[in-house]
Amino acid sequence: MHRALPVLALGALVTYGCSSATTRRSRAVITFAPLAVEFGSQIVGTTATQELVLSNGGSFVLLLSLPRILGDTRTVFRTSPIPSQIEAGASVHLKVIYLPTAEGADGASLVLESNADNAPEVRIPLAGHAAAATCTDGVLDGRETDVDCGGKTCSGCGDGKKCGTLADCAAGLSCIVGRCAPCITNDQCLANFTCRAGRCTPCDIQNDVDNCGACDHVCPTPVHAIARCVQGVCGRGPCAQGSFDLGDGAGCDWSCVGRLCTNGAGKTIPVSNPVLPETGTAFQTVAAGSSYGARKQVGRSFVNIGVLAEPTPPNAQGASEQTGTHFVNVGGVNASRPP
Repeated sequence: MHRALPVLALGALVTYGCSSATTRRSRAVITFAPLAVEFGSQIVGTTATQELVLSNGGSFVLLLSLPRILGDTRTVFRTSPIPSQIEAGASVHLKVIYLPTAEGADGASLVLESNADNAPEVRIPLAGHAAAATCTDGVLDGRETDVDCGGKTCSGCGDGKKCGTLADCAAGLSCIVGRCAPCITNDQCLANFTCRAGRCTPCDIQNDVDNCGACDHVCPTPVHAIARCVQGVCGRGPCAQGSFDLGDGAGCDWSCVGRLCTNGAGKTIPVSNPVLPETGTAFQTVAAGSSYGARKQVGRSFVNIGVLAEPTPPNAQGASEQTGTHFVNVGGVNASRPP
């Protein structure tokens, strides 16, 4: 008497009996091709996809569990969804995806469980190798948007080259309808860039009166003064010689003679004291030294106080360096004793 020996085939289960060889068609038979999924060498950061064909060669419905991937230590393999069953004689396509994130070899097993008589569980080998992309190989690979340019690792692409975002293009170019090209409008440039003669040019939004606070935001020209941009806010410089700002919001719109001041609208008002100009020698007289505390330098026509709110430190002993009838000199950090 001979024992029956089952043989696993891709399409059917074959048995050999005592008297003669017979073929029995199983209730559900799973077959798949290819027998292994090989991705070969792929560039880090790219995505590769291959299809696996699953077929039911039996006479009954093939019931499938969800695919599982075992041994994927770097988590670089994925699969697409598949139906939970395959009718007799039908096939489905399962996508296997490889997404390498670092250089090196990758391997895993795709596990499928079913009610197949011939193989309730199948394990399909998955393999791939990840290599670093280069920006000089003459091939569109890695994250490049065009050959050897664009993406996060290569230099910007030139005029006419493919791009995904403005950052894929060379300096000054914009990304218009998927191609690097000269800009036409400001909105085709990065933030704080403006389009000038087809080139995206950076704006100095902190100090430039023509781009104060934002590109192309021009500071208005003040009356009798020059415009200034300080930390992105428009303002004015000192009033021009002969013009004064009396704090009424009109700016340097006043001219004063003696103790009478007149604005541009012809309004005249008296002032209790002559108005000092914002520029000129009245604010630029050279001082022999700055003050410290209550000590000052006093003369018949001047009082020297600390300049720009900068105090003068005392000397090592905290004593006066030189005194006179009308002044007290106190040594500062860089001050030397006057003769």
